Amino acid sequence: MYTALVVFIAAGAGIVVGFARGGDVDREPWGYIAVAVAILAAVTGLLLAFAQAAFESQGHHR
Repeated sequence: MYTALVVFIAAGAGIVVGFARGGDVDREPWGYIAVAVAILAAVTGLLLAFAQAAFESQGHHR
């Protein structure tokens, strides 16, 4: 759960930093790639968090 949360926070921070740089994301191709990777990481982090929570709620523990 904590690993997924860290991944989600890091991805969110990546998106914020990308836009805080003055909107350079729109003019540089690598910016699109960075934002896409950050969004995918955020979604993956959320899915991992929910999957692990569901797994542990059924009585399984690490």
